[in-house]
Amino acid sequence: MAEISAESVVEKVVERLFTLNERHVGYLWNYRSNISDVTQQMEKLRDGRVRMQQSVDEANRQGDEVFPDVEKWLSRAKEMIKETDKFIADEREANRGCFHLKLLYQQSKKAEKQAGDIVTEIQEADNLIKKGVSHCPPPHGIGFSSIRGYKVLKSREKTFNQIMEALRDDGIRMIGVMGGKTI
Repeated sequence: MAEISAESVVEKVVERLFTLNERHVGYLWNYRSNISDVTQQMEKLRDGRVRMQQSVDEANRQGDEVFPDVEKWLSRAKEMIKETDKFIADEREANRGCFHLKLLYQQSKKAEKQAGDIVTEIQEADNLIKKGVSHCPPPHGIGFSSIRGYKVLKSREKTFNQIMEALRDDGIRMIGVMGGKTI
């Protein structure tokens, strides 16, 4: 009976060690695919950033205000593209060989993490575009350009009173004011 329990304990220990090391060995085994994946995801992010920037430019041309989270996303995406470009350039320049296992492991792990981060940013861009990247600014206040030196004339007082009376009347839906001659 003691032999069976020792056997199951050893089995569980070996299983745990294999499970823990499986991921680490996977970084080495999937090195090329991880590098390829981060390159492809980075291109998607670059395309998404261009799309988002075009939407922002269009909103600016129309006089709309761009939401702050869109501007923050554009900055993050720009920085992420710069970091990933540097990572890919460094990876291509580095001398790779069979004996650089630690370096391969580190690069593969970093590539996998960056690819995941990029996918998250791409999804956020899609959500931002669906919600809209901008909004119309509130209208400017209505007011008089100058009220200093304004003289109340009898002819204007009658028109003003008629307009105010029409505004108070719930039955009137539209009021038209026609200008007169200026003397």
